[in-house]
Amino acid sequence: MELICSLTPPPQPIELICEKAIATCNRPLGPGEALRRVMECIASGILLPDGPGVHDPCEREPTDTLSVITGQQAEAITQNAQVRHPNNTSTIL
Repeated sequence: MELICSLTPPPQPIELICEKAIATCNRPLGPGEALRRVMECIASGILLPDGPGVHDPCEREPTDTLSVITGQQAEAITQNAQVRHPNNTSTIL
């Protein structure tokens, strides 16, 4: 998560991803479940140049909030979200 925050100069894209990942669940989530949903969303490739992107709901015109990060940064963030964590022995691919 530290890499994700350090590579994304403005926090708005990550905040929008968090909001969508958590708000679309049909039940209350604990902090661990919420973080897992956010990481799964990022690991799915939403940040990648050929991905769906993250649009700012406050703008009238379609605006991709990810235009501030490079493709290389998006790949690094996605890869970081896919690597295994201490409680998981497998890698998400």
